[in-house]
Amino acid sequence: ATTMFEIGRLAAARDDGLAPYLEARQLLFRERFELALPRIIDARQRGLPTPRMELEARRVEAMIRLGADEPDVSARLWREVLRDESSGEAERVEARDWLARIRLSGG
Repeated sequence: ATTMFEIGRLAAARDDGLAPYLEARQLLFRERFELALPRIIDARQRGLPTPRMELEARRVEAMIRLGADEPDVSARLWREVLRDESSGEAERVEARDWLARIRLSGG
């Protein structure tokens, strides 16, 4: 696992969104959605090193948005995953699962 110290060093060495993306993922897994949200937004605005990471960052943001009590934004992001031609079947299955969870929760 990447430590916060390593992420800080990475942030100092790179201008892209890789460091805030990694930090947002760690915070997501700790369910610290309020701290993760500005970092994933920053990461996506700066851009990530590969198209695959850009897609992953959208999925991470969708999970964070739901945790941050923003089900409408989360659902919009998951629908983007469904419409994206570069999404594989696994991503589409995941998106449909999350959209079902959002509907069941009343979001």
